[in-house]
Amino acid sequence: MAGFRDLAAAITERLREHFPDTDLAQQQVLCLAEEAGEFVGAYRRWAGMARRTGSWEHVKAELADVVVTAYVAANVLGVADRLDCVHESLGEPAGHDALRQVRAVFCAAADVVAVFDREGPSEALLATHLVSVVDLACDTARVLEIDLDEAVREKTAVIMTRGWRDEPAEVAE
Repeated sequence: MAGFRDLAAAITERLREHFPDTDLAQQQVLCLAEEAGEFVGAYRRWAGMARRTGSWEHVKAELADVVVTAYVAANVLGVADRLDCVHESLGEPAGHDALRQVRAVFCAAADVVAVFDREGPSEALLATHLVSVVDLACDTARVLEIDLDEAVREKTAVIMTRGWRDEPAEVAE
């Protein structure tokens, strides 16, 4: 997972070039919630539980987005070093139920938002919840038989070649 930390550092550097540093923490926490929701949506479409259909490639890409965004959020929040404790166990995730795993990833991301919204959230608590997001994403990748390293590599190619905005947009109130 050290490669994920390096990727997060590179993305954070690019973000700091294009966005006010004062907004980055909030931006990345919201981004994590968004990516978790997009992962759930992609899974629903692929599984036939939505009006539209979706591809398996989209499911993999959205799960990769969740992991990358969790690492970027940890980097921005100053707790990236605490993600070193993320496990890569070979055992089966609890439950081994795909839907339960998908929901758990979403709930873990929502927990990060809830902790961030507390007045004076502790870095340790934020780190613990970000670790949960990554752990659950890794477990979910195993349950869904997704090569998460490959999915992140493919997503990285898209992220690093995507355009970055030139000027900050006006914030609507």
